[in-house]
Amino acid sequence: MVGEKRWEISNKQFFDIIEKAMKDFYNENYNPKFDEYQIKEPPENIEGKYKDKHFVYELTSISCPKEEIEEAIVDYWRTVSLLGEENQKSPSFYKSEYTPYRMEVLKRVRMKKNEYKHNVEEKENNRRSLDFYIAAIQMQFQNQRSIQSYTYFSHGTMQNLVEDTEIEFSWIL
Repeated sequence: MVGEKRWEISNKQFFDIIEKAMKDFYNENYNPKFDEYQIKEPPENIEGKYKDKHFVYELTSISCPKEEIEEAIVDYWRTVSLLGEENQKSPSFYKSEYTPYRMEVLKRVRMKKNEYKHNVEEKENNRRSLDFYIAAIQMQFQNQRSIQSYTYFSHGTMQNLVEDTEIEFSWIL
């Protein structure tokens, strides 16, 4: 008597329902440690540890001031540290909370990048790339679900985008 007085759902439908229910539960009762990481001091020699990151290479190549690069490294460290800790507490945080936030940041910085794109000589391009970077880090982002609008977190997310080879985002125009 298949189909008579009976209903079925697929595994995918079942897991989609569970994921949605988890998101609803965590949205109401979940509070990541954004305040804690805003004042958390990075480990000593953090610049040495992250000097080989792609975003550091790009910021150096566009003549970004050393202080800005150091700040970008600290923002990146705070962001990935917070994400690592939150992922241990709530494995759904990255997918259900951070991924939509990250995609919004990507969309907005790509739009900002398009404002600065021009076919110009390399020296001029480096200056425009630096102008683009400075404009991007001045952008404000709204709170989104449990993700608070902390400057270090949006900046760290931007550096995280540069590190992601699948996204192919660059500070260089």
